Amino acid sequence: MAYKTKQDKLKYHLKWKKLRRDKYIKENGPCWNCGSDKDLEIDHIDPLQKKIRAGDLWSRSKKVVAQELSKCQILCRVCHAKKTYGIDKKRIMKLRYMARRSR
Repeated sequence: MAYKTKQDKLKYHLKWKKLRRDKYIKENGPCWNCGSDKDLEIDHIDPLQKKIRAGDLWSRSKKVVAQELSKCQILCRVCHAKKTYGIDKKRIMKLRYMARRSR
C-alpha cells in the first residue's frame, strides 16, 4: 500500500495495531480478576518473563505475539494497577480525575 506521507503511514500502522489489540482483548476478556469488561488492559502475569512490552507487541509476527501473550492475562485498569503498583481503587480514581483535569 502506497502512502502519501509518513504521517499517513504512521496513522494506518497505529490503527492496525489498535485493531489487533482490541480484537485480542475482546476475545479474551473480561478482567480475569473481577470480571469487569471496562478499561481492559494486557498484563504480564510474571513481569520477569516479559520480553516485549504489550504496547510494542502488535506489529510482530503471529508466532511472537502468541508466545508473548501466553505469559499474559487481561485485567481491568483498576486490577492492573492494584497488581502492579499495589494501590487501591480510591487512589486510582483520584489519579484518573487528576489526569482528566490536566488535559
